[in-house]
Amino acid sequence: MGLQRFLIEERIALAGDRALTFATAAPLNYASWINLLSCGLTVRALQYRYGGYPRFLMARSGAALLYGLPDNDHPGVEIASDDLGRQSELLSKGWRGMEAVENSRFIRYRPMIQSAALQ
Repeated sequence: MGLQRFLIEERIALAGDRALTFATAAPLNYASWINLLSCGLTVRALQYRYGGYPRFLMARSGAALLYGLPDNDHPGVEIASDDLGRQSELLSKGWRGMEAVENSRFIRYRPMIQSAALQ
């Protein structure tokens, strides 16, 4: 009914425009990671927590120059949320899970371009 997305948006607003915002989501909890991606968080890592269960570590930064920008000219790669091996491989190369693929359980990953401020 939109409550989860509303709460994510409120949390981001409270944190401020330049704040880092973090969350975790289970790869099979589609509603959770879809809402987080829709609110500007990206998949930054795959970690095993809470007794060894896989979790996406998701983050949002208002200061893009700290982490670079996605290469939006690259078509990206669509990966099923439960394909943990492929996601780990791309994450280790600096790619980020950027968006939910509409009407599916796939996440579109894109490579990042390092910000000119860091070069």
